[in-house]
Amino acid sequence: MKKISRSQIIAIGTLFILCGICIFSSQYFLSKRDSLFEYINMQLYFDQLNEVEDIDVEPIEEIEPAPDQPESEQPVEPVITEKYAAVLEIPKINLKKGIYDIDSRYNNVNRNIMILSPSNYPDVENGNFILAAHSGSGYISFFKNLYKLSEGDYAYVYYNNIKYAYKITKIYYQPKTGKLAVYRPTDKTVLTMITCTRGDESTQTVYIAELESKEYYEDS
Repeated sequence: MKKISRSQIIAIGTLFILCGICIFSSQYFLSKRDSLFEYINMQLYFDQLNEVEDIDVEPIEEIEPAPDQPESEQPVEPVITEKYAAVLEIPKINLKKGIYDIDSRYNNVNRNIMILSPSNYPDVENGNFILAAHSGSGYISFFKNLYKLSEGDYAYVYYNNIKYAYKITKIYYQPKTGKLAVYRPTDKTVLTMITCTRGDESTQTVYIAELESKEYYEDS
């Protein structure tokens, strides 16, 4: 068996080091690029809000659950070809993310925070704005920190020049059976957020937040 020389070992080691540097550098620049695209899209939303047609549906139905996001999920290309229909903000977990219209091809849990059907936009009285996103640790796991929320915490939705303030009033779990029931007061306007339960692959967590206030704001 031919013995590998010291110079060959050094050359192979150098090659591995260079490959590692290239991989980490590409991930860094991809992250910076995606952050820039997200910032641009957020600015587009606040600079010019789209009018979105309300959806005439029943406020409570069984809905398809959102699957968990595996750690091996590859990054998806950022989307900036459409303006956001709304923006979700949860200060406690440092989340601020744009949401596409329910009829958009980008309204997909494998790309973004998804508006589920049946759902109403925030301006529908006694309606239910239902959102789902992945948990886990993948690139698109936008609801990965929802587990840190408790009853009494706040979530905000910016929609059509109005900031809607919702207070979480109920958190409950449901088994993953292919359907998920939303339990909420039908005489209240609510925001529902759904994601997989942290540390439990058999259940999903449902967050019910009731509308507490709303205020108009001007585009900057």
